[in-house]
Amino acid sequence: MKGGEPLDYEVKFTHRGPLMEPDLIYGAGVLFGGTMPEAKYKHFYSHMWGGMFPGESLIDIILDIASGMGVKDLMEKIEENGK
Repeated sequence: MKGGEPLDYEVKFTHRGPLMEPDLIYGAGVLFGGTMPEAKYKHFYSHMWGGMFPGESLIDIILDIASGMGVKDLMEKIEENGK
């Protein structure tokens, strides 16, 4: 944190994207305006990178963010593109 001691954090990833602990995902509920369901198992979860589906590109995601699209709407759009 700014002005504090350096923090070491190990990032694990696969070819599909980063691996995240369920506790980290659960704590991200604040970004979505609510709570996230608690994970049944305490395994790492793989999350795909944006742009992995035909018709979806990283540039589109960046433009959506730059235009002010909220996290919840952005995640819904990415989810819909993946269907």
